[in-house]
Amino acid sequence: MKAMSWLVSGALLLLASCGGTEVAPSSSATTAATSAAKSASTAGAAATAVKAASTAAATAAAKAGATAADACALLTVEEVGRVMGATGVKAEGQPELAGATYCTYRDASGNPIVATSYLKAGAAAFNAVSSGMQAQSGIGDRAQWDDNSATLQVLKGQTVHAITAGDGRMANPQRLDLAKQLGQIAAARQ
Repeated sequence: MKAMSWLVSGALLLLASCGGTEVAPSSSATTAATSAAKSASTAGAAATAVKAASTAAATAAAKAGATAADACALLTVEEVGRVMGATGVKAEGQPELAGATYCTYRDASGNPIVATSYLKAGAAAFNAVSSGMQAQSGIGDRAQWDDNSATLQVLKGQTVHAITAGDGRMANPQRLDLAKQLGQIAAARQ
């Protein structure tokens, strides 16, 4: 459960640290994320050691249909822009930390519009938290929506891709619709 809380909280904290408005995560999720952040800083600030992934690299990896090595390889900037109705979208990746990677997609003004995370071995964590979430059909092997964090989690095989679309100014039903559109695209590459 801590792995999934960390995965969801990491995406939320990533979105919030990039200037986005977001619903506050639960206290257990915040505790797990804080613990993970402390571990990262102790390990030499791994989360800030690598520069943001280039938009071209993320787009090329996704278009090539490569197996996703990181969160930015699951969605192209063009796909995110089309679904979110944004132009000039850029992707910023984060290095792998505890088996998960993160990606923030920003619009032309630099505002975060989508935050994603990708956990390679996340099936157990996905199953551990599924009872508290709303099942969603037609995406990956299974999908579930966390209304508190406005995050869609998509399980395919052993991997979990979490998607937070939009920000706290949008109603959750709209955010779910956007996340489902992105989740269907990403599941083909997951």
